[in-house]
Amino acid sequence: PPAQLGGGYNAPSQTPEQVAAAARAQAAAAGPDAALRSASVTKDAAAALRVKDYPTAHQLASQAIVLNAANAQALNFRAIASNRMHRFTDAVTDASAALALVPGNAPALQTRSWAFAKQGLFQEALQDAEATLARDPSNPYAYQNKAMALAGMKDRAGALDALRRSAALDPRFQNRLERALQMPEAQDLPLLFDDEAAPRTTAAPAPPPKTAKRFARLAMLSGVGGILIALGILHVVSASWREKVSMTIRRVLAPSDAVGSDAPVMTATPVPSSPGDAFWLQYELIKEIGLGGMGVVYEAQDRSLERRVAVKKMRDEIRIDPHERRRFVNEAKLVAQLRHPNIVDIYAIVEEGQEVYLVFE
Repeated sequence: PPAQLGGGYNAPSQTPEQVAAAARAQAAAAGPDAALRSASVTKDAAAALRVKDYPTAHQLASQAIVLNAANAQALNFRAIASNRMHRFTDAVTDASAALALVPGNAPALQTRSWAFAKQGLFQEALQDAEATLARDPSNPYAYQNKAMALAGMKDRAGALDALRRSAALDPRFQNRLERALQMPEAQDLPLLFDDEAAPRTTAAPAPPPKTAKRFARLAMLSGVGGILIALGILHVVSASWREKVSMTIRRVLAPSDAVGSDAPVMTATPVPSSPGDAFWLQYELIKEIGLGGMGVVYEAQDRSLERRVAVKKMRDEIRIDPHERRRFVNEAKLVAQLRHPNIVDIYAIVEEGQEVYLVFE
């Protein structure tokens, strides 16, 4: 049940371990078919978030959670939607539940940090931002969340330092840094993070006609199609050029105001929906343990063989590239043929739909 937040944040009565155990028990009782349906609905929720249709994203994520209470990704997606709908209490509850299932997950920490800060719980927001940076020191969104928390705590120097670090990592945040430097010292820096600064007393603008929405989405899809064709041509030209263009495209398509609540959708560190995908019915996810250029690595337990394993999941922007996906799998097959005390063994290479998993000792 949602935590009751009165004047401040009250931690749930259950421990994270109890929350996770209860969710996994419900998921096991629902069965594998429900878990697979939950994973499918979660992908629809992610699509709704990317076009900023937050009510639909919230509804779809809720459906996914009903199907699979242990779907951490759906919990985080619903928290993101709640943040954008100014339901910060609900966002904290869902992000905390996701973290109970996948402790230390950076996207869920960022989502909760944003929600804490928006409630004025700046110390809690700072703790989550620092926890993210401890795992990923080059995360510009975490520095943005840290800056917002420090600004709320009246630490202007600390907030400016965090903004500088964020802008150095991601040029999209340069504008916010410049505005912060131009603000008088007497003015509150938290105003920089009010991404919805329109007065609440005025009526909301009328929604655009449905035909206009359909046209906008069609135009967006056409543009993405052109980008994909261009990337296909780049495969013939140069790997370095391909990487540069891919990075540029990801930056352009990312929302300009992505700070805390949008960042988990756009980053390449998704919360695996254990056991929301069929793969995770075979393995019990324990925690995220690493992030690299090709994938994210989780510690897991092989349910049938009862042994600990490392699972490497291919990053989203890599797996949608047929050439990179093929190279990823071929390199894994090559390593699987090697035997040496300093080379970890590969137990399995699993291609499930669009996903690619490597299971290591």
